[in-house]
Amino acid sequence: MDVNQDIVVYGARGNPYTYFGLYTINYFAGKNAQIYHDGIDGSKQAGLPIQKERQTLPPVSVTLVPQSQ
Repeated sequence: MDVNQDIVVYGARGNPYTYFGLYTINYFAGKNAQIYHDGIDGSKQAGLPIQKERQTLPPVSVTLVPQSQ
């Protein structure tokens, strides 16, 4: 994952771990992360396509630097 790209964090609807994911990305200098609050449940209810096949992307090199709070 490249923290410099747009990132959407999601999980099951109302899952608090999505917020931990967002916090972690922001902590390591990610500036373009957002949460999809309705999660995968909302995508299914809306009839949006869900990709079930595994997708493999080429690796990227990332240096994680904690940000001052």
